[in-house]
Amino acid sequence: MIVRRFQLINSRDQKFDLNDTNHFGYNPTGLGIAFSNEYVGIGANFIQSASNVNQNTFELSVLFGGENENPYQQYSEFAQFLSFTPLKLEYTIETGVYLRECALNSLTKTEIGQWNVLEETLTLDFLSPWYVEKTADALRYEDQLGDGKIYAPEIDGPIQPTEDDAPVNLINNPDFSDGLNGWIIPSGNLPYIKISDESAIGANKVLVADGLENPTFNINLANNIDFSSINVGDKVSFSFYVKIENSYEPYIFGAGYFRVKNSNNESLMPIWDNYFGSYPENSPAEASSVKYYIKNMNEWKRVEAVYTVENTDEVPQSISVFFTLAATYYFTAPNVHILDETQGNGKNYYIYDFVYEEQDTSGVNQNYFNITNDSVGIGADIWSPTAITIKAKEGAVINPSWRLFVGSSEVQSDGYFLTIPEGGSLVVSSYPQNQFARVYNQDGSYYNVYSYQDLTKTNFISVPKGDSSLIFNVGHEAEVYLIYREERLLV
Repeated sequence: MIVRRFQLINSRDQKFDLNDTNHFGYNPTGLGIAFSNEYVGIGANFIQSASNVNQNTFELSVLFGGENENPYQQYSEFAQFLSFTPLKLEYTIETGVYLRECALNSLTKTEIGQWNVLEETLTLDFLSPWYVEKTADALRYEDQLGDGKIYAPEIDGPIQPTEDDAPVNLINNPDFSDGLNGWIIPSGNLPYIKISDESAIGANKVLVADGLENPTFNINLANNIDFSSINVGDKVSFSFYVKIENSYEPYIFGAGYFRVKNSNNESLMPIWDNYFGSYPENSPAEASSVKYYIKNMNEWKRVEAVYTVENTDEVPQSISVFFTLAATYYFTAPNVHILDETQGNGKNYYIYDFVYEEQDTSGVNQNYFNITNDSVGIGADIWSPTAITIKAKEGAVINPSWRLFVGSSEVQSDGYFLTIPEGGSLVVSSYPQNQFARVYNQDGSYYNVYSYQDLTKTNFISVPKGDSSLIFNVGHEAEVYLIYREERLLV
């Protein structure tokens, strides 16, 4: 059975069934398509220069008064029905149900004939293609863990420990709070070495070694390192603060060093070495990763060495200090920790092979829509109009905007400088017969906001044929709804 049905719909969503028994319509015309084409002739050939779709006129015979009904009463009711514009024609066939915007062109009026009916001709002007309204589903952002690329940041100055760093030497009296208890001081040095608060840096106590009266002294500053915490492959940082007074500035005479040693008391690398008048700017070649800060006297300087353990024989166990300098030295207990390389090591390179992590999106919910528009243009360039609703569900929405992309290219955009109050909605329609931008209040009242449109945007959004994406920049308080027309010139 062939299905064919015409229904006329007015602005009140009332329907007038043109196929009803009482007003059966027949012989419809104007369902096809026609173009006005322009050509440029080149010899016996023609090149099309323009093509425009002609406006169709739909014509249908309608009977009023069938089956002993009052034809005049039915005609009068239909005239009242037509007064509520705009009008739409609904066309039901086997392939689907299609709508088309239309306007009344003419309706004839005759007298009752022999069958007690009025047979009239209804003519409508089509204002749009046939269309089906489609609702797009929003895809809302959901964070995915582990999808970020972590780059070691450029660090201006020494590497600082993080909360994930593991202190490995601060076991026994780590900050000199209990004097020299736990620290190894060779015999003969005690009269010249003391713990003092007078020159403390921060909350640290300091060890004072007076080399003016005693030309030589040495001390193991970190003999109690817990080597079990350090593994082959670990990168270990040794750092402390030091200050030198009463020396012959700007030169340092004599010899002195801070060195990292293993369990056999063998030197692994110097932290600072002043043999042979070597100044901080002229550090030994084997200590290329050491940072020297000792030349400027009478100022606290941070000294650090970063050492990578390559085998079990290179696990550091102590920091040895030796001086034969005519000066007074102040230094804090060393801080030894295993570096967490994701926090940086003074270089700009990535450690782990991830992609960039998104920024915090707790305050932004970017609703976006992937759209597949299957409109049929038959050569015409069809852009389907949209109806957008932004509802301020959980709080006010400020300055909403949206962008339309085809692939990676932005092709259209729109936005408004306004605040949608909580519970209210912004509705923007690009339907050619009913374009508007309104904010609706909770009681159903509304006010026009087109004058608040962002003039840097392209204006109302229409969706092209094929695939596209519509992305909204709105707060997490908003919910976005999108309707678009999938249009066809023929059905």
